[in-house]
Amino acid sequence: MDDQWWPKRIQAGEVIYPPGGTYGPRLQRDYEIVMLHSGSLTLYVDDHVLQIDAGTAFLVTPGHMEFYQFAKDSCTHHSFICINNPVLPESWYKYTWHPPQIIPLSPRMRSLAQEAIYWIRHKQAENLLVAIGYHSLWLFYQEMRLLTEIPSAKNEIIYFALKYIYANYDKDICLSDVCRHVAVSAEHLCRIFKAQYKTSPIAFLWQYRTKRALELLASTGLSISDIAVRCGFKTPFHLYHRVKSLTGLSPTQYRKQSWNGQI
Repeated sequence: MDDQWWPKRIQAGEVIYPPGGTYGPRLQRDYEIVMLHSGSLTLYVDDHVLQIDAGTAFLVTPGHMEFYQFAKDSCTHHSFICINNPVLPESWYKYTWHPPQIIPLSPRMRSLAQEAIYWIRHKQAENLLVAIGYHSLWLFYQEMRLLTEIPSAKNEIIYFALKYIYANYDKDICLSDVCRHVAVSAEHLCRIFKAQYKTSPIAFLWQYRTKRALELLASTGLSISDIAVRCGFKTPFHLYHRVKSLTGLSPTQYRKQSWNGQI
């Protein structure tokens, strides 16, 4: 492959900052996607100040001065993928990327970060890492574009509903909690989700919980009970039922096949 199309550097990782932690100031040299899993941060970038909460992802671009102030009352967990000097098409530049764009953190983006963090440890996986880097950039682009193409009022409702779900899926939340957070009726929120995702908000929530549980089954040795608690299931049996319905396998069978490379 022609080296001019190949980024010079791909980096990925995850960090848990203690309460009151800071990072910077520094000059951003890469395209960097930052994913906030818990906690919060205030991002100072040039003359802009952005408050960023858990359950979101944002893209910072080269040439800007940055300073990160993490939550003062809790730890903040975030992961990142940095792509140095990627070749991007003209369509990319139709959007305004500064100040940084913020979108809900989707399961797809979370999975890409996990893949990048895993493969960064393998010195012979450079080409795969570059592919993941490009994939993450395009995924961010497409998800941001889809949000902007939704009519503005619906866009805002979906954005805050997804952000709330992604940040609180591990808690005992229900439809009324999501509706209260975005200040719309249950009927209205259900209509918007049905039009955009072909499902209801609560079905979307349970799909997300199940996908997160599958990720933990495949990537950790946590017990089924621990995974159930971490992903918002009331009992291990409820998790069993959801996993079985989605995959045709029990959680134990899914983990075994995943670890054996059969999934």
